[in-house]
Amino acid sequence: MYLICVSCFRISSEDLLQDASIALKRAQAQTLPEKTGILVKDVPGIYGPGSSKVNRASTVKSIIEAAGKTYSENSDKDVTKDFIEAASLDSAIIPKHVPRRSLIPFGTPMLDVVRAHLRKPDTWKYPNEEVLTTWANNRGIGFNALDNLDVRSLVIGRSSGKLIEEVHAWMDKKVMISEEEMPTSVTAMLLKSHQISSTDLRRIANAKPGKSRVKLHSSLSSDSDVESVDGASTSEDNEWVSIPANIIIGDGITWLLSITLPIVEEDGQRFYEKPARQPEMMDLLNDFPPVVGVEVKADVNTIETTAQALGLGRIFLNRFVEIETLMALSGWLHHSRSRVAVSYVMLGVPVNRVSSNANHRWWTAFTDLNRSLQTLLAFNLK
Repeated sequence: MYLICVSCFRISSEDLLQDASIALKRAQAQTLPEKTGILVKDVPGIYGPGSSKVNRASTVKSIIEAAGKTYSENSDKDVTKDFIEAASLDSAIIPKHVPRRSLIPFGTPMLDVVRAHLRKPDTWKYPNEEVLTTWANNRGIGFNALDNLDVRSLVIGRSSGKLIEEVHAWMDKKVMISEEEMPTSVTAMLLKSHQISSTDLRRIANAKPGKSRVKLHSSLSSDSDVESVDGASTSEDNEWVSIPANIIIGDGITWLLSITLPIVEEDGQRFYEKPARQPEMMDLLNDFPPVVGVEVKADVNTIETTAQALGLGRIFLNRFVEIETLMALSGWLHHSRSRVAVSYVMLGVPVNRVSSNANHRWWTAFTDLNRSLQTLLAFNLK
């Protein structure tokens, strides 16, 4: 699948700020209509009620049009590289075939509405305009986004206890700085999952920590004839389950922490190396700040329900906030929970989740990923 933005308008952050200022003045001069324009309208093919994941993927494809190239199976690097080069770091990307006010309430992303509001003389200057300008100039995706990104990467069971403690202190400091600049009391979290069979997960749970390597089957049918686990047939109730292959936390602009599972690949076969218990890793995960994201509840559930079976111990994340829930509570008519919708409303850019799946290798340590995939992960976290 090849994605490139060829049917979109690029709108600079400065132009968006001017548009937002005009919209605010116009709104203040008018009486409030019965149905306000601040509510997200139902745009067919984009925010439609009950949109499936397939429809949401099609939405992105319609926004960043297919260019008709053919790639090999392991082409993620080339596909994502071409997408990033065609995108823009400091501009909004608005599809031509949809009126802007139908796609984004108020005509401009909420980031720019807040920026314009801060310029009023009688309003709070917090967060300050400089912080929001930094966000506006880094709203999109580009390779240079990694230049100022402070990254730490840990692999469960391989990173030393001393390193984990150092990263823990580093994370606490980054969260404190972020709170001083933009006091939200939450930190963004992104989860990249990997699917394994439920039978393999039970094998991992029964394996001896620190000394076991469990083969991960590539299909449910290939797992059906293997020796039973816990006295039950492997074909009985065998299904795909998600495990937290890559837990990513940060803001995607100034800092990012990636924690990956100990999965290895040899001769086309994947194995899970069950780690010995690491108190330092348990302390780090349990000390995460409250996390925020789109559909983050499912991510938190994946981590907490599989952690003990994977050898990580009992993990209970410190509360979470879903962005789409906040939007609904704020009075926004929000038809879709998709990241595409929220990304447009907040920043004016499309989240691209269909150009790459890392060839199902998101368990690869962040520092070992190619630059294209690193850039894509930082963008999605932001």
